[in-house]
Amino acid sequence: MRDWLQQNRSLVLSTAYLLATLGLAGYVVSYSNLSAATRDLRVATKKIQLELAEQLVVQRAAILPDVPQITIDSIPQFLRHINSIAQANSVIIRSLTPDAVSPFKYHIEIAVEYETFLRFLADLESRDTIIHEMEVRPYDSRAIPPRHFITFSITPRNNAQPLADQRLKQVLLDVEKKNKRNPFQQLDVRTKHVPVVALTWVHRLTGIGSNGNLKYATIDRKDYVVGDALKIGDGSDGVDRKAIITTIGKLAVNLEERTANGAQQYVLEFRRKKKE
Repeated sequence: MRDWLQQNRSLVLSTAYLLATLGLAGYVVSYSNLSAATRDLRVATKKIQLELAEQLVVQRAAILPDVPQITIDSIPQFLRHINSIAQANSVIIRSLTPDAVSPFKYHIEIAVEYETFLRFLADLESRDTIIHEMEVRPYDSRAIPPRHFITFSITPRNNAQPLADQRLKQVLLDVEKKNKRNPFQQLDVRTKHVPVVALTWVHRLTGIGSNGNLKYATIDRKDYVVGDALKIGDGSDGVDRKAIITTIGKLAVNLEERTANGAQQYVLEFRRKKKE
């Protein structure tokens, strides 16, 4: 057998090469057919999902005629309405994209602070819409108040007609209440009943001293006395937001900002390393 292989070595190698080539060609053809079939399957799946969604709307309307239908006569008019609500609340819409499956569903991305988002959301809910899939992530935690990157989806019902029920009226009243707790803002834990915002990790207090009877605090490498204003952020109208220094203690500085929601108290302390 060994002698035969030695004598017919070139024939054996040629045969093996031919078989390998035929096998590879068959694999390529099969793989190409599989890829094409997979792409076709994805397209067919999306079409089926869209058709099922449309059929579900029709079935719900037939079974429950009193339930508002997920419909809208004019998409451009609906989008203009969203834009007008955003302008009224000084909100910049970073992205507004239609859903890949649902024909009436839109995904919205904004970057705002908590109070502005509440007003924007309340105005959206004043129309017959479904707001869902909401996600909140940090965007600018050093801003006062901090800003957040918020994404959510909105689906109009019954042509997004205006609503005027008692629940909505209560929501609008709650949004306009003064001194609401901002769940995304760091508070001073020692003030249990007064919402005092901690500025310790936003601005840097490096020294407290006195010149005669005049006390001063060194904040961000600049000296301040009682009555001076410290910039704490940018307002939506382009005007700097400032807090007035009310007291300078041995270990902390207290400030106050006058806002449309009332007086907001702040405290600025020396930074300490966090314990392990």
